[in-house]
Amino acid sequence: MKKTKKLMDIALGMKYPVLSQGQSLDVDTPDSMAFEINQALQNLKQAIGGDVDTFVQGRLKYLTKAALYKALSAEQIDATALAIYNIEAKNQGIIIADQTGIGKGRIAAAMIRYATKQGYRPVFITEKPNLFSDLYRDMDDIGSKSLNPFIVNARDAKTQIKDR
Repeated sequence: MKKTKKLMDIALGMKYPVLSQGQSLDVDTPDSMAFEINQALQNLKQAIGGDVDTFVQGRLKYLTKAALYKALSAEQIDATALAIYNIEAKNQGIIIADQTGIGKGRIAAAMIRYATKQGYRPVFITEKPNLFSDLYRDMDDIGSKSLNPFIVNARDAKTQIKDR
């Protein structure tokens, strides 16, 4: 009997090639995107002068790299750096489409911190009102609990921010 490989048994991913020296989440990314991911990261590294951690630390105004590493994983630092670079150098945004559990909320919280530290008024929009509490938790986790969000949703139980 001839054995056939199932699609689920075939590795269709590669390790994400982190730039940051922070703690990696050790995530995979589609190997079909390897060239584009590497190109984007190398372009970023060249444009910011090499050290993604120093770049993000400065823009988010963390006093030390240790504080940055406590707040964000390596992948989140890379994504935050790409988002900040796109805003500053290209006047563009970024779409974060990571799978569940990689930290899109942390990246959103980092960008809110960035905007606030740069003198902008950030706006956070979500489909689900309960995500306001998740964002608040992420803000607390990255050391930005003092930022006070103004919620414009209709008043209902799901819109009320719940602390831990």
